[in-house]
Amino acid sequence: MPEPILNRGRSFDISVSPSLTYRGDALICSLGGNYDFSYYDNNAFSAVQDRITHYKVYLNAEYRWRSFTFKSNFRMSGSDGYDSPDLNRIVPVWDLSASYKFLRNKATLSLGYNDILNKDKGYYGHSGPTWRAEFWRYTHHNYFWTTFSYRFEAKKTK
Repeated sequence: MPEPILNRGRSFDISVSPSLTYRGDALICSLGGNYDFSYYDNNAFSAVQDRITHYKVYLNAEYRWRSFTFKSNFRMSGSDGYDSPDLNRIVPVWDLSASYKFLRNKATLSLGYNDILNKDKGYYGHSGPTWRAEFWRYTHHNYFWTTFSYRFEAKKTK
């Protein structure tokens, strides 16, 4: 039987990202997802293998009515294959926003609320051909934001 080669690693990645979009006069909807699979075989002498899977499904909707625009973004993402059970979980995140254009569409007032469900904790992990790291950012957050913008135009000269 041949001797295994030292410091030799094998890896491969598979990624698929399908999406479907509907565009109407006032409504735009997108449904999509993402699937990533990574496989690393880091050691020729023992069965040390990392199989990391990331997946995400999202639904985005935008509705325009007169000078108003309403947006909703909902996504569920998760992972599988990490040592920590907190990294192997599904995380739902939902964001809402609305904007209003006025003064002949030169001014825009926008407001929104991010992470309504307060579930985006920020766990993440990385794995490479020769290393593995798992991190907890653990920052609970959900916040309200508002913006105002005005578009100035230079005077036209004749």
